[in-house]
Amino acid sequence: MLIAAGILFIPASRTATRTASLPATREQVFEAVTRIEDQSWRPSVASVRVIKSDDGQEEWVEVSKDGHELLFKTVRKVKPDLFEIEFSGSPSISGRWTGRFVEQSEKETRVEFTETVTAGSLPARILGYLFFDLNTILDTYINDLRNKLQREGHEKESH
Repeated sequence: MLIAAGILFIPASRTATRTASLPATREQVFEAVTRIEDQSWRPSVASVRVIKSDDGQEEWVEVSKDGHELLFKTVRKVKPDLFEIEFSGSPSISGRWTGRFVEQSEKETRVEFTETVTAGSLPARILGYLFFDLNTILDTYINDLRNKLQREGHEKESH
C-alpha cells in the first residue's frame, strides 16, 4: 500500500544540469552541438531526419539505437552562446534542453547543459523514474561531445 501511494507522488517533471570544460573554441563546441544533420558522434543515436531547417529554426526527428523516436524543435539559437530546444515523444514525454557556451580560454569552452523532462502520464513517470537518469544522460552526452572534439583536435594537429 505504501509503495502504491509513493508512486502517486513521483513528480511529473525532473531537471538535471551538468557543467564541463571542453577542449575546443566556443564556436567549435557550438557548431558540433547545433549541426543537427550530423549526430554521428553520439553512439546512442541511430539516425536523424531533418524535417525543417529555416534560418536557425530547425525541426527534426532523432531515432535512438533501440528504435525510440523523439521530435525536436529549436526554441532559441544565439550563436555561439545559447542553444535551446524542445522535444516530445511517446509515451507522453516532453521536455526542454538548454546549452550555454562560455569561452574559458582560446582553446577551452565551459558548457552548461540543462534538461527538463515531463511525463504526462503515470506509467511514463514510473518508467522515466526507473530507467532514465537525467544526470547519466547528460554525462554521456558531454563525454561523447568531448571525445568528438578531441578527435577533431588530433586530426587538425596531424595535418
